[in-house]
Amino acid sequence: MTTTTQTCLFHCYQVSAQRRAYRTITSGGTGSAAMTLERASRLKLVAFEWEASNPNSVSWDVRYNELLAFVVSIVKALFQLIHSCCV
Repeated sequence: MTTTTQTCLFHCYQVSAQRRAYRTITSGGTGSAAMTLERASRLKLVAFEWEASNPNSVSWDVRYNELLAFVVSIVKALFQLIHSCCV
């Protein structure tokens, strides 16, 4: 497994963990040290999506094209950052 794949899997796990912890504290559970109301507020400030859409409701090709668009946007941003000194 590549480092990139491991990083992606780690982030996916973290997002899922944050959503589970948020559901726990908003449903009257005791929560955990990983999620507090203050942390939830901070995540809301950066537009964290608390509800995931059903991944099966969208075709694989649509998700793949979304991923490609995201990667292209990151590459463009990095290119601009790297070459901003040359402009």
